[in-house]
Amino acid sequence: MIPAPDSFMPIPTGDIAPPVLEAGERNAVGTEALPRILRQAAGTGLAARNVTMLTGLFLLVAILELALCLRLPRPGPVIVYGEFPRIILLEPRR
Repeated sequence: MIPAPDSFMPIPTGDIAPPVLEAGERNAVGTEALPRILRQAAGTGLAARNVTMLTGLFLLVAILELALCLRLPRPGPVIVYGEFPRIILLEPRR
């Protein structure tokens, strides 16, 4: 059977390499070691959840800070009277 030019060549099952297992991996008694690709997929999902959680946390903090800023009263003008030399910017009359 000749495959169509736009499809992949069939691979006999015996030629497919077994999944890569970490050499120094220790397992609990009675459990199998997970292949690297499965651990990578699980780690990617966990990382995505962590990023989503941290993004939500930062948004919550930003909203709380905005609420605190809006709650602060607007400051009034500050007038300071002091005993210091005054500079007159007008020329005296002639």
